[in-house]
Amino acid sequence: MFKNIFTKFVVVYITLVICIILLLSAFSLGFFYKQYSEEAQLQSMAVADKIDELLIEYYDNQITKKDLISWIDAMSFVASTKIYILNPDKTAINTLDENEQIFSNEDVSKDIEKVMEGQVVIKMGWLTEQNDSNIMYMGKPFIYNNEITAIILLFTPVEQFVNTIETMIYGIISISIIITIISSIVILFVSKNISRPIVTISNYAKRIGKGEDVEDLEIIGEDEISKLAQSFNEMKKEIQASEEIRKEFVANVSHELRTPLTTIIGFLKGILDGVIRDDQEKKYIQVAYDEANRLKTLTSEILDSTKLEAGRVMLNIAKFNLSQMLDNIVLEFNGEAAKKGIELQTNYRKNLILEADKDKIRQVIINIIGNSLKFTEKGYIRINAKVVSQHIIIEVEDTGIGISKDKLPYIFDKFYTANEYGSATAGAGLGLNIAKSIIKRHNGNINVSSQEGEGTKIIIEL
Repeated sequence: MFKNIFTKFVVVYITLVICIILLLSAFSLGFFYKQYSEEAQLQSMAVADKIDELLIEYYDNQITKKDLISWIDAMSFVASTKIYILNPDKTAINTLDENEQIFSNEDVSKDIEKVMEGQVVIKMGWLTEQNDSNIMYMGKPFIYNNEITAIILLFTPVEQFVNTIETMIYGIISISIIITIISSIVILFVSKNISRPIVTISNYAKRIGKGEDVEDLEIIGEDEISKLAQSFNEMKKEIQASEEIRKEFVANVSHELRTPLTTIIGFLKGILDGVIRDDQEKKYIQVAYDEANRLKTLTSEILDSTKLEAGRVMLNIAKFNLSQMLDNIVLEFNGEAAKKGIELQTNYRKNLILEADKDKIRQVIINIIGNSLKFTEKGYIRINAKVVSQHIIIEVEDTGIGISKDKLPYIFDKFYTANEYGSATAGAGLGLNIAKSIIKRHNGNINVSSQEGEGTKIIIEL
């Protein structure tokens, strides 16, 4: 029904204001009515009690009927109340005046019957159709010698009270209209100020969704809308950065895929066409084989990254000898390290037991040591492992080219390539991202500390 936030704000706020005004008005009128009714009833009861005393004196022959009527007339005048005293047969002790037509009222007649049965009746209403005056009347039995010997009826006009209530209602309606108008203007202004930046942000989001290059949002203030705009600007920068990384990744992957494929196709075609001599075929087949393996590794990394990101990789958790696994990994890298003149150092005790997915942890360690070899031209690579507070800490430290401070926060990001922080051959930028995902799946942590030109240390906590 309401298609925009501006309309919702206005309708909700105005409805809320009206409801609050109505509730406060109803409470005020109800409180005023209750207070007046209680005071009027107390006054009527006080008059009735005084009449009780007079009737006792009358029935005890302490005062005459004339004295009784004189006192009742005086009280009637002072209290602005019509007072009637009836015998059990409904005949009047005091003289009725021209208003005695009220006794023909059906409701009053029924109430008189209740009073004769010993009940006290207090009501407020119109007594006749011809008389629109609002009356509060009370009927009370007079008991003498354990018998109901008379009925006291009091009729008190409450027209002034009704007029006051009507005046209050008209005043409340007038004030409510004024408040509603003022509130509506304020609400319209506030809602417009709230909805305008939201609409602006929404339009900017649509433009970004269409691929447009939009400038930063500038919304003044420190409220939630301003913070939303700041978050939007940060999101836009992240999207732009992700898009750049994606483009670079696509370019890198395309290059990495094209290069081995071109080599493989070229060498195989040369062999099939007889361009390559028979004595050279084995050499070129070996090159094609190596390129095919590199292509396989690349595609595996892409698949691993996708599976880890989607949470589709199941871990085979079991206890294994970490020290032995590290020894085997060092043996695998000894040849490559020796070629570059790099010393592989180890520092861990024998039979260090770790409970984890052995293959995945091995993949992580191999990836990290491989990176260290790639970016280290001299010096050493040291592999440390130790137990600290029931956690196993694995460190791979090198004396390579290091990483600049501005690049450190991004090295575990997906598609962040080696070119971003070194001069080694470009890869797909998935190795360290996969390593972090694996360690995270083990509820562990992986961090890096590095000094440009001095080396890098990768710390894994499991």
